[in-house]
Amino acid sequence: MKPLLIALARAAVVLGVSASPAFAPMAVAQGGCVGKVLLPPSESERSERVLTSPGHVERLHLPPQVERFGRQVMVRPARQERVRLAAVYRVERSAYSAPGPMRWVREPDSYADVAEHVLVAPGHYVWEQRYGPLVSGAPQPGQTMVTPTGLVMCKVWCPARYETVMHRVRTARGRVYGVRTSIQHVVAHRVLMRPAMMSVRRIPAEYHWISTERMVAPGRWMERRTAPEYAWRTTREVHDGGATYAPVVCGGPLSRPAMARMQASLAAQGYDAGPQDGIGRAQTYEALRRFQVDHRLAAGQVTVESARALGVVQ
Repeated sequence: MKPLLIALARAAVVLGVSASPAFAPMAVAQGGCVGKVLLPPSESERSERVLTSPGHVERLHLPPQVERFGRQVMVRPARQERVRLAAVYRVERSAYSAPGPMRWVREPDSYADVAEHVLVAPGHYVWEQRYGPLVSGAPQPGQTMVTPTGLVMCKVWCPARYETVMHRVRTARGRVYGVRTSIQHVVAHRVLMRPAMMSVRRIPAEYHWISTERMVAPGRWMERRTAPEYAWRTTREVHDGGATYAPVVCGGPLSRPAMARMQASLAAQGYDAGPQDGIGRAQTYEALRRFQVDHRLAAGQVTVESARALGVVQ
């Protein structure tokens, strides 16, 4: 309990609370106890109307009002002109053909590549000496002699050998023949569409727009007043709760089972109260103080209100 008393004394000095507030008799059950506790701070809001923009007077200059009007004035009257129109012709073209000179065309000879098989060596027999196993029985075709050493002379047929030779053969003989050409002649001649004539062209009159101005109202100065602007500003004030007496858990230090239940309840709600062995430590009382501040409960003692909130007592 000593660390708790030291924390209460420091809180009382910081908050400016008297170490011994006036004690008034309280209605508690027989055998009940009361202790000095620190009440949680209270908050209040205050709204006031503040000036954000003062009103001002602005001088404006209004320009003079001018009225514009105009009229049309004839500069040149309408007139007529005699114009000579040139004759109009159309060009017509006609084409005809006439026999031209003879054009001689020469076609070269045509050739093709032809493949031909040429005999290079005719088929013939040759004698080949072979070394093989002894042969018994009737002589085999081409076998001439069988010796105890296995030497065999065989008459072997070598087929004829051919090679492919490419020959260039003329398939068509060239020729020269004549082609009669023709000459195209184009003859153009003009055809009169409209003869030359005199025409009368009417030129309309020319007008100019003349505009004039007339002042309707002279320029003047005027004043424009702007009203001041206000806004509501809300301020939040925190008031010290002070100290008072409240019912506390009686019997001095909590019993070990009750302290263990409080430590387990604080740990379940995210407060590090130390080992859950039922022994009150500075870490346990600091966790209790943070729990009371977060839940806006009276702090500084193990009050009946805090014990009920933690489920230690009914």
